[in-house]
Amino acid sequence: MKWSAVFLFFEESWSLCGPGTLQPNVPSAVDQSVASDLENSLAMIAASTSEKMSGFYDEELRSFSVEGKKGTRFSITSTACAAEALWLGAANSDASGDTEPERCDALLERICGALLGADWREDDLLQVSFVVYATASLAARRPVSRLELLQNAGKFRIAVERLAAGRVRLRDSWKQTLSVPLQFWLAQALLAVAQSPGLVDDVGIQPKPLALALSRSHEVARHELCRQIAYEAADDSSNFDCIRLAFALLAYQRVGSAKALVITLWGDDQESEEFTKAGGPDEIDVNQKLVIAGLRAIFNAQQSSDGLWPSGQAIYSKSRRAYDLGNSFVFSPSFVGSLLAVAADTNPRLMTPYLPQITKLAAWIQSHDIEGRGWRSNHLSATEPAVAWSSAQVLTFAHCGLRVIRRLLNDDVLTEFGGEQAQPVSSLLFESLLDSDLSEDEDDTTTKKEQCDLTQKKDACLKAILWDRFIAPRQKMSSPINAAYSALLFGPPGTAKTTIAKSIARALGYGFVVIDTATFLADGLPNVMRRVAYVFGRLKKLRNCIILFDEIEEFALDRRSELATMSVESRMLTTAMLTQLNDLRQARRSIFFIATNRLDAFDAAIIRPGRIDLLLFVGTPALESRVARFHDKFKKRLTLLQPDQLYTSSQIHNALATFEHFLHSVWKADAQFFNFMESERFADSALEVLLSSVLHNNTSSTPSPTANNYDDAETQLHTIFSKINATVVLRDAQSRQDFIEMRRQTRL
Repeated sequence: MKWSAVFLFFEESWSLCGPGTLQPNVPSAVDQSVASDLENSLAMIAASTSEKMSGFYDEELRSFSVEGKKGTRFSITSTACAAEALWLGAANSDASGDTEPERCDALLERICGALLGADWREDDLLQVSFVVYATASLAARRPVSRLELLQNAGKFRIAVERLAAGRVRLRDSWKQTLSVPLQFWLAQALLAVAQSPGLVDDVGIQPKPLALALSRSHEVARHELCRQIAYEAADDSSNFDCIRLAFALLAYQRVGSAKALVITLWGDDQESEEFTKAGGPDEIDVNQKLVIAGLRAIFNAQQSSDGLWPSGQAIYSKSRRAYDLGNSFVFSPSFVGSLLAVAADTNPRLMTPYLPQITKLAAWIQSHDIEGRGWRSNHLSATEPAVAWSSAQVLTFAHCGLRVIRRLLNDDVLTEFGGEQAQPVSSLLFESLLDSDLSEDEDDTTTKKEQCDLTQKKDACLKAILWDRFIAPRQKMSSPINAAYSALLFGPPGTAKTTIAKSIARALGYGFVVIDTATFLADGLPNVMRRVAYVFGRLKKLRNCIILFDEIEEFALDRRSELATMSVESRMLTTAMLTQLNDLRQARRSIFFIATNRLDAFDAAIIRPGRIDLLLFVGTPALESRVARFHDKFKKRLTLLQPDQLYTSSQIHNALATFEHFLHSVWKADAQFFNFMESERFADSALEVLLSSVLHNNTSSTPSPTANNYDDAETQLHTIFSKINATVVLRDAQSRQDFIEMRRQTRL
């Protein structure tokens, strides 16, 4: 049989299936038992990251030696592999104890500068790829590492140029000089450079050679991917190579998912033949059916005896270093970890069918920890000790596996309860929120204790507290300091409590789910206790999510004030909620909010510190927020005027000043009690009145810019305000006094 014909058949078949034309059947459900067991195994491996890697670290060399012997030579490969394991360990804050991220972070100090300053060979593309990938990735994560890189900009630029020049060539087809693993590592390094913000410009790298190298890498990888899938489907064991297949798939996915970046690197010359022809940036794509076929073939090649994979193609396929030694072959956790990393960034569900195979690999890893010091590749002699690069690759595999498993578990829980999957980080929704005050102005009736409380909360506003306690601490790579994990949002109806919780999810790139009374009653009232336990059991699986408990006070009633009317079941339910909320808070895997209009209904034990970090009053929009929003609305409306509708800047200034002056005059007595929708009604009417005044004044023969022209407008504002004030939710004296008293219960 002519395998070239088989290859062309497979390539033609899949090339007809562009992205989106076929929707592959990706399994939608995850076996919870298998996933949970695998998560526990991977977490145990990942928890030893700093301990294992510190055993190989040489403080004097600021690097990692192969076997951990002090004073030995600088190991480029070991240090670069260790850097990746450590930055994943530092970012994975709940993989182990509280100090793990800080310990990993400490080991990363000065590694970037040490790698760039080491004596690596420019003609060794393996070393150059590892150095560039590690240093560019560190520079994107750590300001100190970026500074070290810029101090070695000349050497770094030469290394990148060497990689771009060493790219694959279309004319060499499947007879490339570089092995397929080395092709991927080269492409991965160039992508890391391109994806590090501003690095290409800061170092003075020519972007077009990067784009050309990446696009060629994608095209050659696609050919190799189709070829290996054809060999596997034809059961041609003499030509099929799972290592070539795995690394071709990795390059195909990695570069394919960065098409927009590659086109940006290419620049304005997008009409050239080089751009549009096969192997050009415009041809980059990812065919999901091809990816699924590749994954199936890779995991079918796993050895049943030990859970590892055959050695496959040597890293150096055509050079003087093509010797048959253990470190010239890929260690299985290395490429499986890379597959998991790509899946975590793209589509974790692609890994769902292969969790049992990944579990088997994890079992081999756990059983081959050499004296608790680390691991060695199965290709090395059984008499050799643990080595740094193998240990780092195992730990990287564990961290990447955890990302996939936890995303799968997250997605299942969020889907079950109608939640929203994590979206790209965006603070737009948070920034659009109207702020509200957490304290009130002092007056003659303020007591000495209240004055002290107000001093502590001086200038405190809701958005500042939310940002400082929930968002800002989690934007750092190490463990969040002063981070809150729970809060009770209380206040009158219509104050956007749900939107606040959702905006924090968007700002952090977290998932979001609302749990309400109906969720707990889904199995009927007689089964509510069992249902509560089930719901919280599922919620505890979530990581990096915002959980909003909406108006659940009926399940956590005050056992003292309601004792006379509460049933035994109600008291037991409150007690159960105490335990469940405490466990959810102590896990520190996600953030939860409780939204309520009735703070006084909650049992005191529910809202004590330890379960609930903050009690935050969510009131009506603050004065400054309303004025700023009105300014924006007014200016946007001006852009819709006809060309003959003229106005001056002084008139606009006076119109805005009129609104602000009026709002100040009615604020303390009435306006502060208007909720968002009521405030919007008044602002919209005020806008029309003031805009009419601007245009009317401008039609007179001698228009005056003074505020006196707006006396009639202010009279109209009073009339409109009075009508709305008579219909607002908080219109009687008692409800307004309750509003003020409620605000005083804020606990920061």
